[in-house]
Parts: sequence; structure tokens; C-alpha cells
Amino acid sequence: MAGLSDAALAEKIRADGIDVLIDLSGHTSKHRLLSFARKPAPVQVSWIGYPGTTGLSSMDYYLCDRFVLPPGQFDHLFTEKLVHLPALAPFLPYAEAPPVNNLPALSNGYLTFGSFNRPSKISRAVIALWSQLLRALPDSRMVLGAMREDGQYDTLIAWFAAEGIARERLDFHPRSNMQAYLALHHQVDACLDAFPYNGGTTTWHALWMGVPTLTLAGSTVAGRTGACILGHVGLDALVAQDAAAFVQQGVSLAADNFSTLANLRSGLRKRFAQSAAGRPEVIAAGLERALRSMWQRWCAGLPAASFAVNSASGQNIFNTMQEAEV
Repeated sequence: MAGLSDAALAEKIRADGIDVLIDLSGHTSKHRLLSFARKPAPVQVSWIGYPGTTGLSSMDYYLCDRFVLPPGQFDHLFTEKLVHLPALAPFLPYAEAPPVNNLPALSNGYLTFGSFNRPSKISRAVIALWSQLLRALPDSRMVLGAMREDGQYDTLIAWFAAEGIARERLDFHPRSNMQAYLALHHQVDACLDAFPYNGGTTTWHALWMGVPTLTLAGSTVAGRTGACILGHVGLDALVAQDAAAFVQQGVSLAADNFSTLANLRSGLRKRFAQSAAGRPEVIAAGLERALRSMWQRWCAGLPAASFAVNSASGQNIFNTMQEAEV
């Protein structure tokens, strides 16, 4: 199919009698949205590949969940109708991940924050906010992973220095293999998220290593990934709505001699395993039921409509938000 033009691909899809066509690219490299624009399938759905609307009137649905796009709050930003699965997508932990260690702050006596976001997500505004927290906790330190392999961190160091954070409080680590990357979490008490484009996979990896992430929730899918992940494991208290709350919630992590944070660390893997995102079979069941409902609507001559699939209990229950279920 890769060698076909967009028009030829659309004709091939029609000829094959595809009922439901799913886009996993959105506006990313090598996408086939021009094929979708030709409406080769009765029902067309976008999922996972792009954090936002395709903008196509021919795309019927966009798959999400209640944490990344709370029902009714972001519908106006999408040409598609939003369908809420039990979780946006499953996460598979690294099979050879090191075990979770004790909270470093218990032996260090201070908090060590971390970031494993790619450097392109770390802007001066991000460092300015992180630095507010570091100034509020003057003994705290920060580990920055996934850095450039050439060791040139001068720009980041200068941005921190402009905010009053000395080089001695910062530890930089270049990109590495999975084992070394995950082991770095043994040095970190809590991660700090980037914005307006949050971390995603790095936040899941951190949770698996017992390290929660403090995030600043935005107004887009890309800016709500942190809120989504933390929501699934019941850590809404670490989702800040503004800069002041981000700093306040970060400072609170040092309360009660770190005992709350230590207890949280030891139980994060269990929280993940109990969440919908940690149970691929729950998401698969939800997706199956969602696609069936979309197809039933089309067969009944009804337009696309937003709805939610709730299968957290292992059963699939529909709660349509605009029209009665068909």
C-alpha cells in the first residue's frame, strides 16, 4: 500500500469493502489523511498517533479517554466526535526494569527532582517554573536525563543560572540504553513535567519506577498527557492548574519527613497494574464495543455522536452523551 497514491489507496479501500478505517498517524510524517479525506470507508476513526484533531469533516470519530479530554470540555476543538475509552491506550512496562528502590530523600535529607523529557520540550519558560520550585526548596537538586550526547548543556545551565539555580545543583545525563535510563530513577524522588507539550512515555516509565510526576495541565491533548496518566493512577493532587499551584504542590512533597512520598513510591506499580491503562484487555474490550457502536449507528442511518465506553469492571457499558444508544 505504501507505493499507492492517496487516490489509488482510497479506491483500494473502497474495493476491499472496509467498514471501519482507523488512522494512527494524524498530522505526522508519511500520513495518509488525503486518502481519508476521500471518505473511502463508511466509518473513519483517528486514534493515538496525533494529539489533536485531524480537521477533516470526513473523519467521524476521535478516540480518547475522560482524563485527557474530559467530556464536554474539548469537543469544540475537534471536527470528529469524541469517544471515550476506559483509557487512551495501554502502556507496557519494560520487562527488565530494575526494582523500585527506597525513596532517595529518606537518606539524602532533601528532594531530588528529575526530568527525562527530550531537550526540545525544555524551554526557558519550563526552566523558569522548575526554578521557582527549586528556589522554594533551596536544598533540592535536579537530575536531567536524555540530554545531548556531546555534553553541551551550556544553554540549559545559563537558563537555570538566570533563575538563580547554581550548576552544582544540576546533574546532566546523556541518552542511554533502557536499563541505564530506568536505573537513573533510583536517584529521583519526583519528576517535573514539561509544558505546553507534556511527557508521555517518560511519565509512564517514571511511575513504573516508583517516581510520580508533577505536571501543569494545559488546554490541548499534548498539554494534558500528564494529567491523563496521573488521573489513571489516582494522583490528581499532582496535576497543577497554574504555576502557583505547581510550586505549592511540589513543596508539599517534602512534608512529613517525606513519609507520604515514600509510601507512594512503594505502591505505584500496584496502582498502575490496577488501572485501565495497565490492563490491555480492558482497553481492547472497550475498543471492540466502541467500534461496534459506531458501526451500528451508521447502519441505522444515524450521524456520528460522542459517547463513552465504560469497561473498568470488565464489562462494557455505553453511556451516550448526545443521543440514546442504538
